[in-house]
Amino acid sequence: MSTKLYVANTEPLKKVSLFEYFYELVPEYRQKKIDFFLQNKDKYLSLGAGVLLSYALKNQNEDESNLLIRYTLNGKPFFENRSNLFFSLSHSNEMVMCALSSKRVGCDVEFLDRQSEINIDEWTTLESYSKAFDIPVDSIVTGLHGNIEYSCIKTINLSKDYIFKLYTEEKYSVELIDFDELYYKQGLVNTIMYNLGGKNL
Repeated sequence: MSTKLYVANTEPLKKVSLFEYFYELVPEYRQKKIDFFLQNKDKYLSLGAGVLLSYALKNQNEDESNLLIRYTLNGKPFFENRSNLFFSLSHSNEMVMCALSSKRVGCDVEFLDRQSEINIDEWTTLESYSKAFDIPVDSIVTGLHGNIEYSCIKTINLSKDYIFKLYTEEKYSVELIDFDELYYKQGLVNTIMYNLGGKNL
């Protein structure tokens, strides 16, 4: 399995119909995360990340309901019952991304704030590496975990307003997801299945 990277803009999720539709599709643990947030912007980002993960798993014929998500001491999510399936999520401003792989993987997206004094390019490199190896960024900076494997860190050029970074040890592909389009396609399929007497997706 090669690494699959999915990226989307959460702007369409501001529509009540889309938000409610996708909210009902994501697992209960994701719904709880969404409900925890007070700001709508954070709810959109959390839902968007969850939808991308569900979409990625479905594309690999994985039954998400059978996967147990746990968290490491550093807060990294992982599938407890699948040692050969890795994922990473990231979001910034209005963008969300999800990486799925059979080997360790890490992704990070950051909005390019022209006023920021932080080197965003360097930061996203550190973040993607940190997520892949489940180690704190400051430990990487101080060299406690050796040198960064820069050859495995890819810059994904998708927007002049964001920097996308991916750590992967495999070949990768990128798919841009339009939540409006996904809503239409899934809604159409569900309607057809319902009319044929099938099970709603």
